[in-house]
Amino acid sequence: MSTLVMMPPQSILAAVDFSEPSRAALNFALRLARQCGAALHVLHAEDPLLAAAATTSGVDLSRETREELTRFVESVARPGGSAVQYHVVIGAGAATICNVAHREQMDVIVMGMHGMSGPARAMFGSTTEGVLRQANGSVLVVPDTWEPPRGDAADLSGTGPVVAAIESTEPAIASASAACRLATLLGTSVELIHIVPELPVIDRWRGHAEAAVVQRIEEARRELGALLPVLGATVPVSLQIESCRRSRGDTLHQHHGHMTDHGGAVRRR
Repeated sequence: MSTLVMMPPQSILAAVDFSEPSRAALNFALRLARQCGAALHVLHAEDPLLAAAATTSGVDLSRETREELTRFVESVARPGGSAVQYHVVIGAGAATICNVAHREQMDVIVMGMHGMSGPARAMFGSTTEGVLRQANGSVLVVPDTWEPPRGDAADLSGTGPVVAAIESTEPAIASASAACRLATLLGTSVELIHIVPELPVIDRWRGHAEAAVVQRIEEARRELGALLPVLGATVPVSLQIESCRRSRGDTLHQHHGHMTDHGGAVRRR
């Protein structure tokens, strides 16, 4: 996967399925496109079995879907936005979204959270999870409860701060740098977060394990603090380093301090 993160994006692909979660994602994509002056493409992946059945029945499903897609966008878009390019493509959801993003050279894919089922999909729906795994570019996942901070604005005014995970790897540094550029565009600050997991040990070794975690936190603070100038930030940047414990279900739980959900999109590289 490339470590190049185009931020702010010049081209955005919003994948929708006419659900309420995809409506929230489309709203975010429309506002992001206006904020960045980016080209916006809207895609609906048509189920192959549905398309085949429609053809057998003599129904032009692609035409009807394109008309419905246009109405869906118009129901969300505010007047004065840039022109939208529409794509209706027959194929499996995740693969189709990634293929169109690659073909059209999209800088970022915007999707909603939906279709959630099972512990492995506790955060993302099956299609969204597939795109996160297969995409060779940036993906923004928008919670279905997301609402613009300023409903009277047509862009993302009032959004922030931008929260990004950070570690001393090339992809993570590239993403943190992109977060700083996005924060500059939004006129907000950046919160960088690094997690140091606790060591799974038996009780009598707990004291030694906690001392090791404290040492790792201090090492991370020095190492990551030295990387901050590399990010080229022109907005305030804070670095938060936390420890956490890992449950049997492989879920991370906070141990010290707290992490705030700012209600924005989840960004992944």
